[in-house]
Amino acid sequence: FSKSKKQPARRSVEISQVDRAKLDLKVQRDQLTHYQKRINEVIERETTVARTCMAQGKRRNALIALKKKRWQEQLLAKTDGMLMNLHQMISTIEFTEIEKQVFDGLKQGTTVLQQLNREMSVEAVDELMADTQEAIDKQNEIEQALGTQLDEADMEAVTAELEA
Repeated sequence: FSKSKKQPARRSVEISQVDRAKLDLKVQRDQLTHYQKRINEVIERETTVARTCMAQGKRRNALIALKKKRWQEQLLAKTDGMLMNLHQMISTIEFTEIEKQVFDGLKQGTTVLQQLNREMSVEAVDELMADTQEAIDKQNEIEQALGTQLDEADMEAVTAELEA
């Protein structure tokens, strides 16, 4: 009995140039870090060789080992500089991506705001406000005609009762 397992459908994912660049930079960073570890091992080994040679009275061999060590230390300093440049480049790319997202959001917001402003002109707002004021004035006239509006003395009495 053989059951065939269904393989999950693979999605086709597009990798952008930015993602590819970040990946390449991070791979280079990791390679440099690994290289630095190897250099540190060589430095330790050359230091041990120099000490051993000095203990055995082989001054010339100890000097050669110390020269090798010095050269490795210079390589290590160079890789530190390269590593710093890679970290800065990765950070700059990631921050620029965030800036682009903010820019795109602002651009979209401006477009929406412009569209809303086209739908709602200043003239239309002024007309609406005038119509609203007319409706309020008419309501006040109706209240006054019906006598439901409080006069000033009644308003003072209500205010005094509220404060008590």
